[in-house]
Amino acid sequence: HPIWATAYSDKSGDGEQVGDTQSIVVTVVESIDLTSTASPPTTSPTESASPTPELTDAPTAAPTLSPTVLQEGVIGFTLIDAIAEEDVRVLSDGDTIDLQQDGRDLTIRADTLGSAVSSVVFDFDNSSGVRTENLAPYCLEGDLDGDHFPSS
Repeated sequence: HPIWATAYSDKSGDGEQVGDTQSIVVTVVESIDLTSTASPPTTSPTESASPTPELTDAPTAAPTLSPTVLQEGVIGFTLIDAIAEEDVRVLSDGDTIDLQQDGRDLTIRADTLGSAVSSVVFDFDNSSGVRTENLAPYCLEGDLDGDHFPSS
């Protein structure tokens, strides 16, 4: 299921777009079979699974850190348990939502950054403008004063 979320500077999805449209594709399943017939690789007691690294006195260079510039707008998606009102996990593109493991009363929140965001428009399964949220939290199924509504 593809999900897109776009932040706007005014209510009702009006005004300027804030940041880029973010998207993920998730798969929803009833359960995942975690059993496997393959056996893990084994090593004999005389074999080492990996070579032992040699220690040296040579100094290593410190990593160079570059500043991260955070863009305003939608910055990610979080799976929410709408009954417990708790975050289940951050969603990434290609994730699987297992209704047996994650629960059935779920929704997805668009996580935003920046004071310029006043609304988020969701598109789901290639249907344009499925839902517009005007107040945080910006959830696919909506909420009432932060009480999340689960997907049906």
